[in-house]
Amino acid sequence: MAIAKATYDLGSDMQVDYIFGWLKTDEEINQDFDAGPQTLYHTDRPARWRQTTNELRLTKGGSGPLTFVLGGYLWDSRYTINLKNYIGFAGPPLLTSAQDVRQTNKSWAIYGEADYEIIDRLTLTVGARYTKDKKSSIVNDLPIFFYGTTVEENPTGSAPGVIVMADPVRKSWSKFTPRVSVRYEITDEAMIYALWSRGYRGGGFNGRPSTIGAATIPYDPETLDNYEAGFKTEFANGRVRLNGAAFLMKYDDMQQDLDVPAPGTSTGRENRTINAASAELKGFELDLTARVADGFTLNGNLGYLDAKYKDFVGDIYQTGTPIDASFLKIRRAPKWTWSVGGTYEADIGSNASAWASGDVHYVGGHEITFLNNPNLRNSGQYLVDASINARFNKTTVSLFGKNLANEKGWTIGYDVQGVWSYAAPRPRRTWGVAVTQAF
Repeated sequence: MAIAKATYDLGSDMQVDYIFGWLKTDEEINQDFDAGPQTLYHTDRPARWRQTTNELRLTKGGSGPLTFVLGGYLWDSRYTINLKNYIGFAGPPLLTSAQDVRQTNKSWAIYGEADYEIIDRLTLTVGARYTKDKKSSIVNDLPIFFYGTTVEENPTGSAPGVIVMADPVRKSWSKFTPRVSVRYEITDEAMIYALWSRGYRGGGFNGRPSTIGAATIPYDPETLDNYEAGFKTEFANGRVRLNGAAFLMKYDDMQQDLDVPAPGTSTGRENRTINAASAELKGFELDLTARVADGFTLNGNLGYLDAKYKDFVGDIYQTGTPIDASFLKIRRAPKWTWSVGGTYEADIGSNASAWASGDVHYVGGHEITFLNNPNLRNSGQYLVDASINARFNKTTVSLFGKNLANEKGWTIGYDVQGVWSYAAPRPRRTWGVAVTQAF
């Protein structure tokens, strides 16, 4: 990874910045989904990622009524994965299938945002971004081999792969996304605001298809309109901060990932990204921080979320017949969340300090999988964490405990329709000691 930045001061509170970024990763992933002694379903997933970004922007700061930033952005990335499956439940003792996928993404954007103080304490912000995405994908299945034993040697037969592509498929999308907000500073300690913004996530091609249709037919971009109003306050000589916001988010063509049957393929499955026509999320959030005594700070947070699909017709079970799927609940969207915590800190000597902290975080019941599998549904959970810490010069020693209430639950989950479901459990009660050294 490499990052470089160059800045030139133009004077009159204006400057030009150029930022370059480069990232390269090579990874090897071996997965044994059943964790048993037999080869039921294993995968190898060596992957390579290359990414280059360039950004140029002009900024005007200062104390005048107008400040702004204007810029352009260029993204260029390439991703390659050489997937191999080892399947022991498909009939013969062992079946192997391999797939090579290469995808590229070239994206450029121009953007700008300006603040203008209309009158004293009343500021209008206007921004916009135009994005152009161009993506390509090429997928090729290698021959499927059958073995008479559980060892990958001396195949007894073979079959051609389902997906064969001589050239990549390509698709382009573009979107204009504006933003408007207004804020009013009632006093030096209180401010109210309102905003509307539009967000955009580009479309693309499925990266692990099993059929030629899934490999060549792209999914659509997703857009989001966000409406928000709120306040930010500080009082009691800066010892107390109370912030709040109410929001409404409207999705169009919301992207969702799921596993579907793919008869006639090596695994009989494939991953797809589909678009739900529309979804709506609304709610509010309150956040409080109070320094109740010297060295002692309390904090709290309360959130409410109502998340629903509004219009969603799709063939989610791959029966060939689309259905009204708006009955599904949006995953990872608990209705209520709250937290309460505190920290006490004190000096314990020259260049040394110590602090103790703890918090309780409540996460309401919510779905983990797209299809709302009841076996992988999380009920309400109280997550309790605490730590005792000491810093000596540049060395910090921490004794910590996580999930002290020993709550059970799932962090992620996935349904392989008609076959099984798998999930990652939340780590149980954990104790530890950490030593951090700053240089």
